[in-house]
Amino acid sequence: MVTNNEKRAEESDVEEEKASIDIGDLYKFKREDLILNISSTHYSNLTYMQVASRETVLDFLELPGVKKDGKMVINGVRIYLSHVAAQTLVEKLGKLLETAYEDGKIAQLEFTNPDDVELSTEISRQTAEEQS
Repeated sequence: MVTNNEKRAEESDVEEEKASIDIGDLYKFKREDLILNISSTHYSNLTYMQVASRETVLDFLELPGVKKDGKMVINGVRIYLSHVAAQTLVEKLGKLLETAYEDGKIAQLEFTNPDDVELSTEISRQTAEEQS
């Protein structure tokens, strides 16, 4: 049977090797070693935004929803951002849209006479008699 004193003596005989790890080294990479992996994609035509005390919350929603069991279900994706990341997003997105608009890269609806266009959410199909 080994006593506590003997255990301590054995432990003191073992040389301890100290190791240090620089976490920053784990995140260093060469540009050619970067691979973009987009794990999912979603369509959104409405964004609901909230600013909380510690973060900004963006809900990207897909409208219209789909009725399930008598309830309207709206699919969406929630993204949490720090305030700095949200401010950077707003600034860069604003500049990007402005440049695209100035370069004519944003599709614009042009009506010959806007008063002749009736906007509606209703869908209808002509009958066979109306088509002829």
